[in-house]
Formats: sequence, structure tokens, C-alpha cells
Amino acid sequence: MKKFFFLLFVCFNVFAFAKEYKVGSFIFDFEDGWNETKGKDPNSVLKIEKGDSYIEFIKIDDELSDFYLNSRINEQREVLVNKGIKPSDIKTQSIHSVSKIYYFSYDDKKNNILGLFTYQSNTYNFLSYGVSDETFKKLIFTFRNVGEKIEIAIVKPKPKPKPKIIAKKEGKTKEDNFSGVSYVSITESTSTQNTSQPVQTLIESTSSYEPKKEPKVSVSSLPAEQQKTMPNIQANLNESIKFISSTLDNIIKNSNSKPFLNRKPIDKYLILGLIIFYFILVLVFRHKFSKYSNPKIKPYPKEMPPDFLFPFIITKVETGPETMYQVITRNNQFLSAHFNHNYKKFLKYGVNPIIIIHIVWSLGEFVRTGFFSAIVLSIPLGRYIISLIEFPFLLLILYSLFLKYREKQKLYISDSQMNVLSEIVKLTDGFVVKDGKGREILKVKKTGGYFKREWNIINEDNQLIMTVKDDYPDIWLWTKLLGNTFLKQRCYYGMYVENQKRIGFLFLDPNSISGYQLHFDYDYFRLVNPLFLVSVFLYIISKEKEESILFI
Repeated sequence: MKKFFFLLFVCFNVFAFAKEYKVGSFIFDFEDGWNETKGKDPNSVLKIEKGDSYIEFIKIDDELSDFYLNSRINEQREVLVNKGIKPSDIKTQSIHSVSKIYYFSYDDKKNNILGLFTYQSNTYNFLSYGVSDETFKKLIFTFRNVGEKIEIAIVKPKPKPKPKIIAKKEGKTKEDNFSGVSYVSITESTSTQNTSQPVQTLIESTSSYEPKKEPKVSVSSLPAEQQKTMPNIQANLNESIKFISSTLDNIIKNSNSKPFLNRKPIDKYLILGLIIFYFILVLVFRHKFSKYSNPKIKPYPKEMPPDFLFPFIITKVETGPETMYQVITRNNQFLSAHFNHNYKKFLKYGVNPIIIIHIVWSLGEFVRTGFFSAIVLSIPLGRYIISLIEFPFLLLILYSLFLKYREKQKLYISDSQMNVLSEIVKLTDGFVVKDGKGREILKVKKTGGYFKREWNIINEDNQLIMTVKDDYPDIWLWTKLLGNTFLKQRCYYGMYVENQKRIGFLFLDPNSISGYQLHFDYDYFRLVNPLFLVSVFLYIISKEKEESILFI
């Protein structure tokens, strides 16, 4: 009901404005009596005045997405805060449900409003003095293209639910209390000789109840009965073993065809020993790596500027062709990142089956000599399959390497409207970070080797800003040797400036292997744009993934 009256209020007030004012190719409705003047800003497209009050629209050359609109308006607000002015928080106002404006207000003799909005690929800066918030909301609501009609969907108020009429029962009878019970009744004795206790009678619906006498079982007879059933169980087990053995014999007898190549499996004891040794190493290193934990988080100040977006909350989602990230900033801005690696799914489809086939082939020798070969030879075209069993998977591996050569890997971050904000492309000795327009912002050069991995972040002036380091390189090294299917470990990365001072790090969520947080020291956050910094870390954990060296 409140929404209904609110929309009626908007309809009656919005269209009560008497004049249309033109802003470039757009118009809006407003009060009559305002005079158009020329603004001081060369990009001013409209300025109207009435007394000492004014309203001005300034065109911005760049088309800004929601992320940049919010960041830019936060910067303007921060300038006023530094001057000692106390503006309101950043707010949003709908432009007849098509777009929205980010704005804030402050008092300086009269009410001032500063706003930024993008409408149909055009971005404007809104300035007003002496205009109330309510008048501003009505004005911006009518901002539209010439000839565009504003349609307001009036929500009909929901009817109140009719009260349910519940018939009251005057009283309950004994039959009501015991409805559905046909075989138990409780009656009270009417005898004058015994009135202290009720009498309970059990009645069966079809026949009178007669308790059955159960045979007494002596404790001494139980072991004897169990001993009688044991031969039956043993006989059934022997029959099952004979059936399996005869089935295997039939399979081997029917596999008369011989392979083109006389191939033998890898020694079964060697494979079994390697498997046991592998899982022992996994358990040992999982225990070792569990002792290392995240660094302590330096507490953030109570009051922080709007452009301080840390911590970033990151969730990784892996698919075959790409790795995706869902990113949430401190200001609850939603971003998404994508890193493509289409070749890897074909590489895994080629490598993993070859490993599994040879493990099954070797361990099958414990069942019976030639067990795996006999099964394969018994199927159609078995002699061809057993001779070249790895061949189709080797083709997949070659195809994946061909895709890797052709595929241009990159990571890009976009806002909720799918506007690209940042892009990272690989270089020979590192990678480069670009903004949404393709301008190079940062260069990252990789230094060190397997035992000391570092990345130097260099700005546009070719100055070293900070260094990203792998704080515990043993994890990355052993995931390359053992894989990460059972090890399930992630690398710890930190950010350092001169004198090896840590100013930030990648926090690993202990409750989720796909959860991360990017923390940064408040005293240093002006060193680099937070958006580009989170791009660097997302690229590193995507490109330098904790996985077997077979899948690089």
C-alpha cells in the first residue's frame, strides 16, 4: 500500500512541472521561471538560474560504468572532506528505472548537490545550489531522450487476506477424543467395590486377543545355532568365489586373439609401492603445511575513505575452459574476473586416463595374470585396443598443446554491467596490467626460480612500487611434484616494500579452498589503484596454479 501511494505521489508531482529543459539530446521537466545561462566549464551543456540558485549539467567525454561513477563521486566527496566540509553519504536515485545517479549533498548557506550518472552512453556531472533533495529527485526522475515516454508501472495494492472463520465446537464427546482408535478402549469400573483404578480392556476388531506364547531361548543354545548357520555362509562364499573364478576363466579362454604388440604391464609390486609411497608423502606434507597459517591482519581504522576498497572478498569457480572469480569490495561492489585456459581440459582428458589405465593394468595382475589384457581382448577390436591403448589419449595431448600454442591467455575484470575495467596480458618476462581502454598501467616482472618466486610491480614511470613474494615456496614446489588432487594446498603471497616491510597479503579462507581475501595496509593504499592490485593477484593465482607439472 505504501508503494502504491508513493508512485501516485511521484506521478502527480513529476508531471506537475511546467517546462521542458534540453540537455544535449536529452530533456527533463522542471519548474518554469528559470533562466538559461552559460556555464564557466567549457563542457557545460546546460545551466539554469533562478536568483542565486542554479542547476548545471557538465558533459564528461568518457562513458563511465557504475564502478567508475562510484569511484569518481567518492573522490569528489573526499576533496570536500579534506576541506573540512561534512557532506552526506553517497546515495543513488533512479532515473525512471532506466539508469541511476550517484550523488551526495552538503550545506553551504544553501543545499548543494553533486552527482554523476550515465544515460544511454552519455555521462554527465550534475551540480545544483539552492535546490532541495526532493526537488532534485523529481527533476532527475524525468531525465529522458527526446520523444521518450516515461512509463510508471503502478503496483496495485494487495487485498487484505480474509479472516478464516473457524467453527467453534461446543463440546467434545468421548467418541471425538478417541476417534481412529478401534482396538483400545478405556472404561471406568462402576462397581462399588473397586472404584479407585480405571480398568483397561484390549479389544481386537475381528477376533478376541490371545497372547502368543513365545518359546524360551536358553543362552547355552545360541552358540550351537550360530554354528549351524556358519557352514551355510561359508558355502555361499565358496560358490561366489568359484563363480567369479569360472567367469574369469571363460573370459581368458574366449580371448584367443593376440595383440599386434606383445605388451606387458608395469611390475605390480612397483606400482603398489609407488602408490603407498605417494600417499605417505601426501600425508606427511599435508601435516607439515598445516602448521603454516595466514599472517595477522592489521586492524583497519574506524573511519576510512570511500575509495579504500580493501579487503576484497574473492571466490574462485573453476570450469574446464576457464577460471572465474566473484569479487566483492568493502563497499559491496560486485566484480567478476575471467581467466581462459581452454587447452587444459583436453590435456587432462589425455594425461589422467593414461595414468589410470596403467595403474589398473598393473594392479589387475594381483587378481590373475593377464587379467586386464584378457578383458580388453574379449571385447570387439580388443587386439587393436590393447596394442595401442594410449594412442587416442596421446592425440588429445597433442591437440591440447596445439590449442595452447594458439590460445592467447588473459585475465580481465568487469563490473556488474559487464564493462571491462582491467585486463592482464602475458609478456616474455612477466605480464602487463591495462585499464578498460587498453592503456598500460602496471608492468609486472617475474624474478627468481622455483625456490624463490617474486614479482616486481613497476608503475608507468618505470619505478618499482612493491614486490609480491611467495612466502612459503615449498607448497608450490611439492604441488608440482605430487599434484594437488589429494594434497589440497594453496600458496601464501605477500606484498613488500623497501626494507622487506609487509604491507599486504592474500588471506586464504581456512573453511573453503576456493575462498580468498586481499588485505592491504591502510597507510600504503595510495601506492596503487586497488582494482589493478587485485588484478595482479588474480592473474598470479590463475597462471601459477597449484597443480601437477604435467598440466602446466
